[in-house]
Amino acid sequence: FGHNLLDGITFESNTIAHTLWSIVHQKNVLALPFGFSIRTTYPVAPIVGLMCLAYYAGVYYKSQHYSKKVMNYAFILGMSCLALYSILRGFNLYGDMSQFSTHTDPLLTIMSFLNPTKYPLSLQFMLLTVGLGLIALKLLSHLKASFSQNFLQVLGKTSMFSYLTHLYLLHAISWLLIPALGFNFSDMTYGETLVGLPSGYGMSYIATMAMIAVVVVLTALLAKRYLNWKYRNKNSLIAKYI
Repeated sequence: FGHNLLDGITFESNTIAHTLWSIVHQKNVLALPFGFSIRTTYPVAPIVGLMCLAYYAGVYYKSQHYSKKVMNYAFILGMSCLALYSILRGFNLYGDMSQFSTHTDPLLTIMSFLNPTKYPLSLQFMLLTVGLGLIALKLLSHLKASFSQNFLQVLGKTSMFSYLTHLYLLHAISWLLIPALGFNFSDMTYGETLVGLPSGYGMSYIATMAMIAVVVVLTALLAKRYLNWKYRNKNSLIAKYI
């Protein structure tokens, strides 16, 4: 909760203190030998704290699996997280270096309100996402054994695998679209990431939604096969840590 109090602390580049601080709290790009670099997208201070909290909550939740009392607590806590987020974000009080701002276009105002800093994790980002997650946990607890429940359980039990799979699927599709839409790879502008797209690159809204659906289905199918493999090899040291 208090890690954003440290946001103003910085160290001179190319020092040991700067490197250590980048790993612990501040997002940076650190130079490595032979021209390589590494980006500290998820500094350990906020992410480890959140993981420890989730682990503790998971143990408690598992012991009271789907009990009405636990689900009610989850809903109340989720609503409390969203309420605190609304206060902190709406009045720019604390918890995010990216400030909320109003615009003449209401849509831009809403987008600013719902756009806390993800890299590195800010308190406001965690309040918003954890709050929505706890509310969803309560609402989804009423699902009986069904396709939707099984689908969500597969993704939940393979969260890192599903994340990496969908990420690389999207990257692969974006690269395949370059020649498919009549562009050359040289038309793209690169920095640390792809930072510029030529005019006309992309798909319609309907095509984009269809592509998202395809990626979700492919991710779920691959995740299911991965989960089955882990179950079949549950005593394997490799399966436990992959």
